[in-house]
Amino acid sequence: VSTQSTGENIGIGLKILTDDGIKLVNIGNEDIFAGNMKLILGLVWTLILHYQISVDFETPDKNGKPGVSAKKQLMNWASDLVNNLPTGRNITNFTTDWNDGVALCSMVEAVAPGLCPEFACLDPSKRLENARLGLDRAEQGLGVPKIIEAEDLINPNIDELSVLTYVSLLKNATPKIDLIPVDPLKIQICGPGTETAWVNTPTQFFVDTSGAGFGKLEVKILDNEGNDVPVEYWKKNSETKVQYTPTSPGEHQIHMTYNAVKVPQGNFTVKVLAPSDPTKITLEGEGLKTAYVSRKTHFIVNAKDAGEGDLAVTIVGPSGKIPVEIVEEEPLRFTVYYTPEKAGPTLVTVKYSGTEVDGSPLHVDVVDDVNPLCIKILTRGLENPIAGEQLKFVVGTEGAGNGDLKVTVADEEGHPLKVTIGDLDPDNKEVIFTPQHPGNHHVTVTWSGQPLPGGELDLEVKKPLDLSACIVGGLANPLVGKPTHISVDCRGVGSEDLGVEVLDSSGTPLKVTIGSVGEGQFQATYTAVSAGPHKLTVKIEDRHVPGSAFTVQGVDPSKVYVNVDSEKDWIVGEPVEIALSLGEAGPGELGVQLSAPPGSGNDCHAQEISPGNMQVLFTPTIPGEHVVNLTFDQQKVPSTPVIIRVVPKANAGAVVVAGEGVREAQVGKSAVFTIDTSKAGPGDVDVKIRGPKNPIDVNPMEIGDGLYEVSYTPTEEGPHIVTVKFADVHVPGSAFSVHTTDDRSDPITYQMTVMSSTEPAPLAAWPNDFHKPPKDLPVVPEDPLRPPSPIYSTPMKEISSSSSSSSSSSSSSSSKSTSTQTQLDREKGERREAFENRWNSYLSKSPEPEA
Repeated sequence: VSTQSTGENIGIGLKILTDDGIKLVNIGNEDIFAGNMKLILGLVWTLILHYQISVDFETPDKNGKPGVSAKKQLMNWASDLVNNLPTGRNITNFTTDWNDGVALCSMVEAVAPGLCPEFACLDPSKRLENARLGLDRAEQGLGVPKIIEAEDLINPNIDELSVLTYVSLLKNATPKIDLIPVDPLKIQICGPGTETAWVNTPTQFFVDTSGAGFGKLEVKILDNEGNDVPVEYWKKNSETKVQYTPTSPGEHQIHMTYNAVKVPQGNFTVKVLAPSDPTKITLEGEGLKTAYVSRKTHFIVNAKDAGEGDLAVTIVGPSGKIPVEIVEEEPLRFTVYYTPEKAGPTLVTVKYSGTEVDGSPLHVDVVDDVNPLCIKILTRGLENPIAGEQLKFVVGTEGAGNGDLKVTVADEEGHPLKVTIGDLDPDNKEVIFTPQHPGNHHVTVTWSGQPLPGGELDLEVKKPLDLSACIVGGLANPLVGKPTHISVDCRGVGSEDLGVEVLDSSGTPLKVTIGSVGEGQFQATYTAVSAGPHKLTVKIEDRHVPGSAFTVQGVDPSKVYVNVDSEKDWIVGEPVEIALSLGEAGPGELGVQLSAPPGSGNDCHAQEISPGNMQVLFTPTIPGEHVVNLTFDQQKVPSTPVIIRVVPKANAGAVVVAGEGVREAQVGKSAVFTIDTSKAGPGDVDVKIRGPKNPIDVNPMEIGDGLYEVSYTPTEEGPHIVTVKFADVHVPGSAFSVHTTDDRSDPITYQMTVMSSTEPAPLAAWPNDFHKPPKDLPVVPEDPLRPPSPIYSTPMKEISSSSSSSSSSSSSSSSKSTSTQTQLDREKGERREAFENRWNSYLSKSPEPEA
């Protein structure tokens, strides 16, 4: 870190963050140095998200905001923690659910039980007081700093990110146990393992510390010889399950401490018994078959073959648990006495050494000395009950014995109604009552306390229908293929006999499911299968409610057809047009969203071009991938997103033309040059070649990405004009003038410029496509007429005449023979061939010259 440059220090810090996997968006050291508050706050949030919130969850999304999973998991954690409290509440967000301060206090208590026990009796209207209490307790007992003020927490517009950050601190907080008071006297202990246990059998009991405050529970168990017995714990919230497995019989001592404080009720003795075999227990006696009200009965439990154990018998009748007396008449043979208090089904459960014996539980019929099966209930007169009208029905008692008829009627609020029972004759009784309010009324008829066949009646008491009170909601246009829900509130109508029918545009009925969502409230669900008008009727007791039948329009986003060339490359600055066909999709609003590369505008809109047809328009300003997302009636169009590839404009000035074919050519020989358009953007290459008299047809051949090769063969001597255009614009150097010669009939001669090996050649003697002399010059083989020397080749005619003069002079002075001349011509040809071979070899090693 430099002590001189603040900018360098900031840059080092930002690099450390990026190396740690933090994505920095639109912020640099100059922004921090300049004090750009908005960008700095965004960076601070990114750091909180990376190092605090997302540590236990998934990584944030591309915008630096918490990923859906991280935020949702933190919400689930907070909601589950608070809901598990005795007075739990539902938390669904990180804003308004925290305004009254009660949720915060509940969270503090849930994280550290005993730290804020008064949360259950807080007044939600005292928002500021509650918020301050929760923040103070969290700071004192959990060490959570007050990164948010109480006044901000109770504001309905509280910043969600601030609450989210604070809750994440609570999640990772560690309670300061020494600051939380405990009260061991409030610990509750229960379970079978507190009284009796059996050798080699896991035994449990439960410890509830909810009222004792936050602390550490420790349980120590000693067997009859003072040896430690291993203990296992399972903790859930404030309840701990303690399990141990005795290995020897005898008394075991239980010692319990909480936060190292002795729990008075946690020190007790458990009797551990040797293993027994409950399967060898036998049960017998009349008390296991039929019993009578108020008459004492009994049954026998024989455990002689089972071994020593602990016998437990529980009997539960219609009125609750029945007292039981167990007498050991002789060793391991027990008599169980009980007296039923009320007629009805009675359950007898027998356990030995903590295990139910074979046949347990047993069902015993407890009856009065009557025959309720002879009772007949005549419900005529109860068919159409109306509030305020007297109702009557008859109960026949012939053959039922001397019993007691009892009839109770309760309205839907559970309030009992006055019931009058009178004798019509010795075998028939008349029951009279008058319901005062509409709604469900429950009627119960018993004979000497015993239920009767058909003795439970439910009457729906009605009032005159008021169809105008029916409220129908949810009449939005249905989305094809997805369930559509309609709410119908019949509470003020006087009847809940609801019928809903939906017909599609062809008149075909759709399946409708009606379910109750509350008292007098229903939800009708159907699924549209096609777009277009749907007729929806709502009836109560077969009568239309006001406004029925309703008309809704089916909407099908899958019928929005997108017509665009997905393979096309669009040009910067040229409008992009995406055609849409919506005629079969039904009514709905089209939503358009454009995601463009940074620096490009997001101006994208749709316009109608004809009924049922629309067009999405935008003009890209920079190249790159542009993504168009479409929604219809707020639903995603299945065929989207549409990917638009935008490429730069064509730039003919970036095209490079190179090769001998744009400078020199020979008649009858192929001339070649290349065209490089790789940096010129999109566009077409157009090449035209014209000789002195006739044009030459050419076809550029692509040999690489944006690289073309052009080959042509001149047919006439003289200058040829080569024009090269890219995107209909001349490239640099076009048109090119190509010097074309015809050497097919004349001998090829060269001008040999003799120079010393230390003297550079003049530039005029070099081909015009080179800017410096070659390093490796070809050397002409030995010539009888001249010594070897470096040469520079420029095709000319003078050498021919010079050779002729020399030859002529030689001929005149020495009169050489014809054979000598022929030999010289042959040697000249050999020198020419050697030169061409060396020159071509040199050219093949030289780099391609610039155009």
